[in-house]
Amino acid sequence: MISSALEPMLLAVTIYMSFCYGVAYLLFEAYPFVFIKNHGFNSGEEGLAFLGFFGGGCIAVIWYVPPPPHSRTFQADEVELVS
Repeated sequence: MISSALEPMLLAVTIYMSFCYGVAYLLFEAYPFVFIKNHGFNSGEEGLAFLGFFGGGCIAVIWYVPPPPHSRTFQADEVELVS
């Protein structure tokens, strides 16, 4: 805690990340109550409702991971040496 008190940017990022974690935690805690009480799902159907989170996360990772176009390797004859 001492290091975050001395670094304002670290403190700001820590507060932001703790807020994001708290919102995500509340979402996963409230999700079963909504689908069981409001929509009448049983435990098995409620568990299947989480597959949307899993599928969306997988699609997001696949979409985000490809390397940027400037990271291709150059051939030796493409490089021009200046002397």
